[in-house]
Amino acid sequence: AARGNLGQARAGLREAELGRSEAAIRASELLAAQAGLRAAQADRRLAAEQVVKTEIRAPVAGRLTALSLQAGAMAMPGMPAISIETESAAELVCLATAEQRADLRPGQAAQVRLEGSRSSHAGVISEVATSAEGDGRTYRVRLTVAGGGLLPGARATSLVEVAAVEAALAVPRAAVVDLDSDAPYVFVLRDGRAVKRPVTLGLRGNNLLQIVEGLAASDQVVLEGNDTLHDGEPVEVR
Repeated sequence: AARGNLGQARAGLREAELGRSEAAIRASELLAAQAGLRAAQADRRLAAEQVVKTEIRAPVAGRLTALSLQAGAMAMPGMPAISIETESAAELVCLATAEQRADLRPGQAAQVRLEGSRSSHAGVISEVATSAEGDGRTYRVRLTVAGGGLLPGARATSLVEVAAVEAALAVPRAAVVDLDSDAPYVFVLRDGRAVKRPVTLGLRGNNLLQIVEGLAASDQVVLEGNDTLHDGEPVEVR
């Protein structure tokens, strides 16, 4: 009887060990399945993100007039993809110098005047290029312009107020010599002679430059021929 009980006990032990092994196998299979599920979910999220990057959404409602990209083509930064004609808004592309570009930011308001028109339209800068055009000197600036009557292909001029100073002292741009250097200067008239006067510049407009330091409101400055003058040289006022 004892031997029979021992045999039964050994058989029960073997069954228990087999059951434990099967449980361990099932647990490892569960862990592998869970890892596979997480990997599949990550792949799905990545695929969804890639799909979003391939979508091009029109910024305004309108009529599609040109499609520059075909299926499978490679899109490059700055390359036009589509052209949309709309009556409510238009896009104006301007070229700015490096000096002008330094003061421009997306979101700045602008006044746009069509060539040959006295009326102006409100606009907003939407993009300022970070790299120069082929000439190496100008940068492309895009503006969204509101209002009707804007014809595709029309030429226009935009004015952007980047800053304003009340009661500023300013001189014509032609009065400043070595404008883009670290030491710009002007010539002022003193007893019939041109006297060189270093100046510190502030805001810069299309035609006027703010003088922060170096001139008084009563000073007379030389506007013509100043690039060939020498300090103390006699001049004639005309």
